[in-house]
Order: sequence, then structure tokens, then C-alpha cells
Amino acid sequence: MANEALGQITNQADPTFEGFLRALIINRIEFAMENREIFQVLVKEVMYKEEVKKELLPYIFEVATSRLTPVIELYKERGELMDIPTDRMLKLLFTFIGGFFVSRFVLLNKESIPEGELEDALYFVMNGIRKSSSQQE
Repeated sequence: MANEALGQITNQADPTFEGFLRALIINRIEFAMENREIFQVLVKEVMYKEEVKKELLPYIFEVATSRLTPVIELYKERGELMDIPTDRMLKLLFTFIGGFFVSRFVLLNKESIPEGELEDALYFVMNGIRKSSSQQE
């Protein structure tokens, strides 16, 4: 499933990292919406059962990392991403995106994520929260 999803995402029209990230998040939102109850149960099991956390999280991280490392490296080579270690960048992305999904679909029990929230999340990942010098007065 991970290979199929990544294939769909990498075949999108916008070849930039931001375009890739948008397609990835939209793909995962659609997946989470279709499997919302399972996602909620899985998150709760990981939170409350140490044995599930120890078995499942390393597996998910390894599957995702093995597929996303070449993608991150490609965009780093193109000069679109900061030159920080890829594994650190992936951990930061997983933390932010995972928290974004858990907060919306589990804690807030939302049915979907509005496009405006998606765009805000993408802006945050791509630009952070610091005002650019052109935005400061």
C-alpha cells in the first residue's frame, strides 16, 4: 500500500517539494477519512499499550523512512530543502504531520480537514512561523 500511495503522489503535476508534500498530505487525509475509526483505535492503542507502541511504531517508521528518504534526498539535491540530515528532517515531518492528523481525527474527532487548514499546515512546514523581512514593518 505504501508503494502504491507513493507512486500516486510522485505522479502528481507539481514537481516541487511543496507539491509533493501537498499530495502526500491529501492522500493521507483521504486514507484517514476512509479509515477513521481504525485510525482512532490504532492511535489509542499506541498511546495506551506499550507493547503495541514498541512493535508498531518502529515498523511504520522504517517503512515510511525507507520510501521517503530517496524523495527527501532528491529535493535536497535540487536545492529546495535545508541541508540537515535526512533522518532528522523525516522525524520532524512525521512529528508535525502525525500530530496534525491525531489532533484533528482523534482528539477533535473531525470528519475531515478543511482546505484552509491544509494550506496553513503546508505553509508552516515550508516557511515556519517567523515573519519574513518583507512581512515585518
